[in-house]
Amino acid sequence: MRVLQRFTLKWVDSSSLGCFEAYRNDPYYAFCKICLVKICVARGGKSNLSSHLVTQRHCDANDQFYTAIEVECADHATLHAAIVAQFNRDNIDYKNNLRGFASDGASVMMGRSNSVMRLFKKECPGMISIKCTCHSLALCASYACEKVPVYLEQLMRDIYNYLSSSPKRAKEFQRIQHIVDVKPLKILQPSATRWLSLEAVIKRNLERFDELNMFFSFQVKYDQNSTAIRILNHLNDPTTKPLLLFLNYVLSLINNVNRIFQSVDSKFFEIYNETKTLLAVVLGNLCREDYVMRFYKENVDAADFENFIKSPEEIYVGVEANQVEKSIEQYKKLIFKSICRDFYIELVKQILKRFDFTNPIIKTAASLNPQTFMELPNLNESMIQFPRFLEGIDKQELDNEFRRLKISVTKLNILETNMTWPQLLDVKTHYLQNSTIDI
Repeated sequence: MRVLQRFTLKWVDSSSLGCFEAYRNDPYYAFCKICLVKICVARGGKSNLSSHLVTQRHCDANDQFYTAIEVECADHATLHAAIVAQFNRDNIDYKNNLRGFASDGASVMMGRSNSVMRLFKKECPGMISIKCTCHSLALCASYACEKVPVYLEQLMRDIYNYLSSSPKRAKEFQRIQHIVDVKPLKILQPSATRWLSLEAVIKRNLERFDELNMFFSFQVKYDQNSTAIRILNHLNDPTTKPLLLFLNYVLSLINNVNRIFQSVDSKFFEIYNETKTLLAVVLGNLCREDYVMRFYKENVDAADFENFIKSPEEIYVGVEANQVEKSIEQYKKLIFKSICRDFYIELVKQILKRFDFTNPIIKTAASLNPQTFMELPNLNESMIQFPRFLEGIDKQELDNEFRRLKISVTKLNILETNMTWPQLLDVKTHYLQNSTIDI
């Protein structure tokens, strides 16, 4: 990466900070998310850092754009210094009020030794840090898809480019769909963000797989176009359709979890359960059932999962892929299942690498789900893992309030409902009127 020869630091207009005036020295200014949107060579060779502040009041988390900074280079010390300088410039007491730090998993931001996160933790002991779940899942998928033949992604791009570059071809493909009496659908363009975004593209191509095969057969017969010949050869490869069906199945598993954390609502407490369930499902497709049950029930770390892998014939690849692969030759079926096995192995390795299931913070956060919160015997573990949120609060008084709230919820017989934090706040407001602690 090329860096600037001169130091340039550019802030957004200070008027944009008006919405943060109330939070500068506010104890509710509980969470500051420094979001590294990108570090790249843009116009003029500038590296850009954008920051968001997340503030929380009355059970609502509000994520608002804070500032954009141009920095000379993208090392951890420079980024940290730039952020701190902006905090100081705006008179934000970050050392006392900064509760958490969230970023993508880049080593410069979240590395164990030298990173922006480590520098902030030195200044703010007890601060929690969390990697972006969506970014981590996307990386898991990308690395796993390196085990898939490279022609598959190129095939999706070639099909789109072939049709989109010629209105005549697009019209002919539409006509074929009319002839076979199916709704005309456009082929989607693959995104540059690679495999997770390719799920929709793969799904659309599968929906019109036979029509595409018919269209490119005509193109080869009448035009002898070299691109059409290459596309048709790949479409006719016996492993192409089952591989696309497999990817359609497995990428949807990852994307379904990813969408949970793209919500506007706070889903911090869902990270542990959702990612562990995803890992258990993938292990169930790949490994023996007894091992998977032991992993989920006994909290084993799954580091030895490769010792319990099923035979290629037993590996689960999804209903549709399983049906299609039955019709191909045995040696092609073995190739297909081997590719799926290697995909699963790499996916498991990446999940284990990027999600620490022994992390007491995300495990404790899982218990803070409003629907299960009242099942906790006490708040001891939460108070241990989140000490920075308890500064100036009497821990015994906090636990007393929690116990009184449990009794009130039990009396109202609302433990079985889909409890939300606003509902718990409403119970507290009406039944714990003498409370001095804001649980």
